[in-house]
Amino acid sequence: MALIQWDQKYSVKIAEIDKEHLVLVNLINDLHEAMRNGQGKIKVSEILDGLVAYTRTHFAHEEIMLTQSVYPDLAAHKQIHKNLIKQVENLQKKNREGSLTLSMEVMSFLKDWLLNHVQGEDFKYSDYMNAKGIY
Repeated sequence: MALIQWDQKYSVKIAEIDKEHLVLVNLINDLHEAMRNGQGKIKVSEILDGLVAYTRTHFAHEEIMLTQSVYPDLAAHKQIHKNLIKQVENLQKKNREGSLTLSMEVMSFLKDWLLNHVQGEDFKYSDYMNAKGIY
């Protein structure tokens, strides 16, 4: 069973961003599945590296869209992204050092990390972007 079930309640009502959020959900679910199945360190590392890389890509794309629409809270949103990237990079670093134990605690952190950001921070720009004609 997936750790995160995508639901419309997570939609920011911007198709491109929702698609990217779904990719992040799927990466976290893949990592969870690898952990549950006891897949090797290499597989877990590949998925975690993919999650970190895609997080950077997604945040960069989101920031471009927010810049183009002259989102008034862009600076604060960028800082939040910077902090979130540091958190997942820290997990990646611990994994490379061999000090990360992939557990339900780590998986819960990743789930909360993503869903709290989407529902807390990304929802803040949703109406603004929609009012600018971005769906």
